[in-house]
Amino acid sequence: MLIRLSHDRWIPMTLKTTSLSPDHVLQMPEQQSPADKGSKIVILDKTQYLIEASRQLSNSKHYRPLTHSLQQEIQRQMREIIGDLYENNYITDKQMFYLFGPDTPRPRQFYLLPKIHKPPETWTIPSEVPCGPIVSDCGSESYRIAEYLDYFINPLSRKHQGFIKDTYEFVTKLKGISVPQETVFFSIDIDSLYTNIDTNLGLRAIRNIFHKYPDLDRPDGALLQLLELSLKRNDFEFNSNWFLQIHGTAMGKKFAPSYANIYMADWEQSAFTKCIKLPFLYLRYLDDIFGLWTHSSSDFMEFVNILNTHHPSITIKYNVQPERLEFLDTEVFFVEGNDNLKQLATKVYFKPTDTHSLLHKSSFHPKHTYRGLIKSQLIRFHRICTQEKHVKEAIGILFKALRPRGYSKRFLRTIRAEVNTMVVTEPIYGRTNNDGCIIPFVTTYSQSSMKFNSIVKDHFKQTSEDGDTLEQFRVISAYRRNKHLKDVLVHSGFKEKLVRRGPHFRQVKYIQNKWSGLGAPVWEGFQLKTTIIVYGIECLKCGKLYIGETRNSLEARLKQHLYHISKESVKTILYTHFRSHPVAQLRIAGLESNQGWALKHRQIKERSWINKLGCNPTGLNEKY
Repeated sequence: MLIRLSHDRWIPMTLKTTSLSPDHVLQMPEQQSPADKGSKIVILDKTQYLIEASRQLSNSKHYRPLTHSLQQEIQRQMREIIGDLYENNYITDKQMFYLFGPDTPRPRQFYLLPKIHKPPETWTIPSEVPCGPIVSDCGSESYRIAEYLDYFINPLSRKHQGFIKDTYEFVTKLKGISVPQETVFFSIDIDSLYTNIDTNLGLRAIRNIFHKYPDLDRPDGALLQLLELSLKRNDFEFNSNWFLQIHGTAMGKKFAPSYANIYMADWEQSAFTKCIKLPFLYLRYLDDIFGLWTHSSSDFMEFVNILNTHHPSITIKYNVQPERLEFLDTEVFFVEGNDNLKQLATKVYFKPTDTHSLLHKSSFHPKHTYRGLIKSQLIRFHRICTQEKHVKEAIGILFKALRPRGYSKRFLRTIRAEVNTMVVTEPIYGRTNNDGCIIPFVTTYSQSSMKFNSIVKDHFKQTSEDGDTLEQFRVISAYRRNKHLKDVLVHSGFKEKLVRRGPHFRQVKYIQNKWSGLGAPVWEGFQLKTTIIVYGIECLKCGKLYIGETRNSLEARLKQHLYHISKESVKTILYTHFRSHPVAQLRIAGLESNQGWALKHRQIKERSWINKLGCNPTGLNEKY
């Protein structure tokens, strides 16, 4: 964690992962965000966070302010397309209802990820840590649509020749390569790839790859329609204001990596046709490119210049090294080979900001978690490092960092010996699953859940021994983690004022009629400015409820009620009630809202809430 004390001071701080209650955490005025890389939490001054977000959102090339959300409109269009897919037998009825998503979608939230791994000399604004924009898509009307799109385009995104799935595939592709003595390394980084993808060119790239790899079971037309809606109508909320992304795609969409991969493959194919000389080796992991260059330095500069001018929105940064180069989490270097050639070797690379803050030994987790975590790291070292001395070097760095975190020397030595034996006797470059049919029994981790899981597994084992049908199955314990400090501190949403309070307004999670005993959960996000809403008015003195609806804002409707209560011209039921009870005891809260509701829909929902809470006759809705 980095705590900022001034414009030029950042103090590192490590948070011990532990289980705790939100009541144990002090309310802090800063904005907490996870770092882009390194598993850290960055605490920024809220004013500076707001300034940086406003600076990015003021870019008229990428974003445009809106007066209201477009979600209801887009949801209707998407559901029409999903309905056509069902009518044409591309999806089942169960899949159709899943893709429809929630009737009241969650607004997308804009937030920033601080990039503290970037060297300070590369920061755009000195002393201000750079931040990457993210739009959280969880729970929105297009979240499940994005999953559906990714199902089809993800396999296609891996078909270009330079594709790298992960570090292990990168290391595998480098094995056995011999190059001339004059060969140098180079890496290229695309500047802000996601937000700089031209939407029309991106859609064209998807259309081209559909034509290149036809599939009769793939609804190409509907997929392109859904993708276009997801890209061109991607609205989001920040600080109670609405924006529309008009250029690029948001980091947060499920299909974004696959979409960017296909766009880059199309971009490379067209750019390479302009190049006279090409790299000896060219590999790419999303926007990070690794290559080997065997030609002159002037030829390389011409190659870079072509890539940099191929499309105005795509700019690159490059790095050329003669002996060794860091790429992903590896360091690639040359070793002497045969016939006056050089060969490639790799070892683990630890970024300068990597503090090896792995799970503390006293954290509240199952015992096997600690062993599995360290074991996986040691296997990773063996898979990445070409030479044994670099494996030992990486293990030494890790163990030195783990000792202060509560891990004993004996525990670490035991795991190391176990991994060394496994490396000698078993292959470590692939996984085999000999577990048969596994049934995970999922609970939140605790001492009592461990005992309960043990009882369940024993009973299942006894039951399977009595019959033949269950012998192929095996029950395992799968634990959810408990809430920790990051869950309390870090949120995707940002509001300069979390609650727009008034003397008569409140936000509730649950509303209950104390006279009838009936209650129901309520979404917390309603504010005084929310329009087209069903609301509830409660008298704190006696507990009676009144349910109403309005097309205007909640604030405007509240003012109307307060005006009528103060005058005798319109003797409403609320006027009569709050003449005998103090009007200071009146509280209003939003219950349900949908921007697509007409008068009839609002009245139906109003009556539904009256019945749900029993407000007639044990409430203030006597007219019903």
